[in-house]
Amino acid sequence: MADLIQIANLSLSRIGTRSSVADLAEDSPEARGFNTIYEQARDETLEAVDWGFARARRYLADLGTPPVDWQFRYAYPSDCLKIRGLYQPLSQQSDHGALTAIPGTSLVANTIGLNALNTNAPPIPYETAIDLDTQGNDLKVIYCDQPQALAFFTKRVSNTTLFPPGFVSALSWACGAQLALPLTGSTTLMQACLSQWRLMLTDAATADANEGVHLQSVLPDWILDR
Repeated sequence: MADLIQIANLSLSRIGTRSSVADLAEDSPEARGFNTIYEQARDETLEAVDWGFARARRYLADLGTPPVDWQFRYAYPSDCLKIRGLYQPLSQQSDHGALTAIPGTSLVANTIGLNALNTNAPPIPYETAIDLDTQGNDLKVIYCDQPQALAFFTKRVSNTTLFPPGFVSALSWACGAQLALPLTGSTTLMQACLSQWRLMLTDAATADANEGVHLQSVLPDWILDR
């Protein structure tokens, strides 16, 4: 299991720097650069693939007062990077697919396993948007027509001990790509790191196919613009 120092030094090795970091608090271009780009690179690498270690399922919190074109307004999970889909729990369906109550169950902020999901049901249409909370502050929400909606999503994971080796490798190439210009000034090196990042994502998806890992078709804007 890698820690942040190991990830930083692996990232620096991707762009061929001779320096390494011993402490991310040190006053060096390498440490400052890594601290600047790390969370962005981590989140983009998490978002790019439906990683099994970062997969979460949660009943959404109903906020009420939906817009006229949707029946429900839910809070967007604060730790969610990307919604992979909304589902209707299998245990809530009758033989005819109608919803039935689940006595004694708290539906908000609970997680359940795949065996409780009706993955054969039609996809639930939804929309993500920015709305306002009761204080007039911006609030990210999900609109849909599904009562007691269950979200399947990629969670923002910051604990590096949970990162599998394939993710660490992909992440180091993403960090290398974002460090290449400020530390070396080389766009060629940056492009090479991006190519390796894409390759590592493909390899990771193939290696973890049995866990249902899938590449997403949309890459981050900063990559598409290159």
